[in-house]
Amino acid sequence: MFVLDFAHKVVKLLHSEERPMQIGFGFALGSVIALTPLSSPHNLLVLLLLCVINVSFSAGLLGMVLMSPLGYALDGVFDRLGHLLLVDLDGLTPFWTAFFNAPFVVFTRLNNTLVLGSLVASLLLLVPIAWLIAFAVRRYRSSWQAIILRSRFYRWFSMSRFYVWGAKAYGFVYGSGR
Repeated sequence: MFVLDFAHKVVKLLHSEERPMQIGFGFALGSVIALTPLSSPHNLLVLLLLCVINVSFSAGLLGMVLMSPLGYALDGVFDRLGHLLLVDLDGLTPFWTAFFNAPFVVFTRLNNTLVLGSLVASLLLLVPIAWLIAFAVRRYRSSWQAIILRSRFYRWFSMSRFYVWGAKAYGFVYGSGR
């Protein structure tokens, strides 16, 4: 049932009234959370931004879910990037010394090579991911949306007894407010 619910939410997001850039930046902010270690304090700030600014929160959740496996797969690359920034580049040593002597920086965990590398990489990818997702949403809405909504499979699936039964069961189990 999770797969059907997930697919339904993606289709609902694609057919929503939200602008493509709202969806794109929501997905990109969710990607920042997914690409960095979850226990990092900066993720609370990103989650707050996701809730406060005018972006798609659903797309943010989708970005977290879809980009988490990529974050785990790229941990080695992120760790090497963080090691490069913290240790190997001698020119940055005075900056890091001054930065880490500030009282609040102790709690950021940016002295961890994985945290720093993944944060830098995810911030560098923030705008490209947002533009790519916004482009994909625009492309879907202009060319594929009408085709999919008219397809026999979509009409059969949305009217099938299994779908109707699943939707009723889901509403019964989780309440009709969902």
